[in-house]
Amino acid sequence: MLALAETLAEVENVHINITNDEERQFIEANIRSELRGKLRLFDIATNDPWCRDHGPTFLWNGEGLREGICWQFNSWGQKYGPWKDDALASNRMVKALNCDAIESPLVFEPGGLEGNGHGLALVSERSVIHPMRNPGKARDEVERELRENLSLDTLIWVDAMIEGDDTDGHVDNFARFASRNTLLVTKEGLAANPQLGKLDLEIRLLPEPAKKVIVDGKTCPASYANFYIANEKVIVPSFQDAEDDRAARLLEESFPDRMIQSLDSRELLWGHGGIHCITQQVLPPTAQESRDL
Repeated sequence: MLALAETLAEVENVHINITNDEERQFIEANIRSELRGKLRLFDIATNDPWCRDHGPTFLWNGEGLREGICWQFNSWGQKYGPWKDDALASNRMVKALNCDAIESPLVFEPGGLEGNGHGLALVSERSVIHPMRNPGKARDEVERELRENLSLDTLIWVDAMIEGDDTDGHVDNFARFASRNTLLVTKEGLAANPQLGKLDLEIRLLPEPAKKVIVDGKTCPASYANFYIANEKVIVPSFQDAEDDRAARLLEESFPDRMIQSLDSRELLWGHGGIHCITQQVLPPTAQESRDL
């Protein structure tokens, strides 16, 4: 989605995985000339565009150096084949960025994870405790692996299904942190997950689109929670819906230090994904460089 790449390149460097020379030529020919220097194209083939789920999760280790957790990927429980290139993409991305890889045995998609950056994370239970992802693994075993890799103090299991979600309930369509103690949650998600009310959090309700988005007779998972937090702005999905403006206003209140920019996400939604699904944030090489930004 070229419009998303341009929007992000206005405030941060953008990495794009490409499969062939045709894709490279299209991007180079169509990106705004003043933004070309902010793009870096990698020859990393993928079967689908959803980098959030087949890509690595970046973090800093105890020495303040960037590492990437490479989860196992099998196309959301073997739903859509082939996925051979997607399964290799995570390690290839980490290698291309010259950082160490942490190999996890878990079949896990980071779209099922939402953290506040201070030791608290929400994890979608039905997308990881799943017979086609981690058969035979008990929840305690999976939780141990997640806590260790992500350095978590608190892990909350949630049921994050919204209508049309084919990922078995990824959190990024349900709940997102705006700050350490502020959580934005969809109405449908909040009703399905009353345990969130037990946390010491300010919970703000995101609107749901007034109209369902239906393609080929199937409802698509339209959610304003599927936004992306960039360095200086937040990219918010819009669906040409009556609730678009209200969702953007709530994001403005929740992110007072960032510009809110709405982007038509219907094209992504037809693929049952969104802005957060197609992106994966990359940390600077060291924690010190992050503080210097």
